[in-house]
Amino acid sequence: MFARQAIAAGLVALLTVAGATAASADAAGAGSRPAKIVGAGSTEAQRLIDSWRTDLDRIEGLDLSYQGVGATTGRNFFVIHADDVAASEIPFLPDERNELKRHGDTFQYLPEVVGGLAFAFHLHDTNGDAVRRLRLTPHLVAGIFTGVIRWWNNPKIARVNPHLSLPNERVHAVVHSEGAGSSAVLGEYLRAVTPGVWSSFSTSSGLASIPVAFWPQIPGSIAQNGDDGVANWIGQPGSRAEGSIGYVASSTAELRRLPIASLKNEGHHFVRPTKTSIEHAVRDATLARNGIADLTNAFLSEQPATYSLPFLTYLITHTSDEPPAKGGALGDVLSYATCQGQSDASTLGFAPITREMARHDLDAIGEIRGASAPLSLNACRGARDGP
Repeated sequence: MFARQAIAAGLVALLTVAGATAASADAAGAGSRPAKIVGAGSTEAQRLIDSWRTDLDRIEGLDLSYQGVGATTGRNFFVIHADDVAASEIPFLPDERNELKRHGDTFQYLPEVVGGLAFAFHLHDTNGDAVRRLRLTPHLVAGIFTGVIRWWNNPKIARVNPHLSLPNERVHAVVHSEGAGSSAVLGEYLRAVTPGVWSSFSTSSGLASIPVAFWPQIPGSIAQNGDDGVANWIGQPGSRAEGSIGYVASSTAELRRLPIASLKNEGHHFVRPTKTSIEHAVRDATLARNGIADLTNAFLSEQPATYSLPFLTYLITHTSDEPPAKGGALGDVLSYATCQGQSDASTLGFAPITREMARHDLDAIGEIRGASAPLSLNACRGARDGP
């Protein structure tokens, strides 16, 4: 049966809130104010979506609510009609697609958020000084998050970081406890750049396939809920977080002023996740007709200015299933996100979508029943030139 069985019992309360909100949103469509749009999903993209929510209310008079409950839960909400928009780095899985098909529901993917998956850490050297500069290679990342590398003074880490006096401290990989899009992106990255390590780990961990929304338990790991939960653990003062390293959106790490590792790309360049380096990476993505991007070329980039671990968050919507009033408001929300809203990306640690993505998104908005005619690509401010 569909993934309701896979959702923890604590989700029931969230479903109740989301369902009540969605019901009130339908009723609101009959008034003078545009229908309320209910969204849920990605915690990695939440900071940018929350910025859009504030702008839409202030500038456009549009009412968007959003719950950062994780990509998997956001998609599950969508399948049972508890939200209007799901934000997910993971496309629908086969059982989810089958459930949508069984109910005759339509859906589409709009790539709207471009970010970088960063490795934030909490570590002091043998002199007791906080480490602020750390270099990682793909094989070090693989070793840390598969439980093979367990101590910070491991010779493989020391070899890449000769400037550091590394302590005899246990490595604590901080992973996401929710069905996270970032976990899926990390798995896809490791499969691309360290296929042998990934094959061994996925077999021993019983991972049937990509994507991996729930990261397997490994020795010394700590599971926290959402981007904020992972960042809060790593950033807490005192010795409790010593030796911890986790994966979060670079925007989250920057907001918390957490140290971020430089990552070696396939061109042997160590690059930090910045707006520019993420922007370079996403230009290497291959966009399919359905809006899903293949990031393999970005993961394998050799360019000196490219951060090789970007992520894309898709806003997933219905098309012909929406009532016209709801579809009109939904189209306006998506038009803002695709165009003006992309100007928020740079200031919040994200990168803007490419023009190819914007073109796809504008075409998708035109498929929503009740939506106004979308802007032309030339009138769409915010997206960047790209492939």
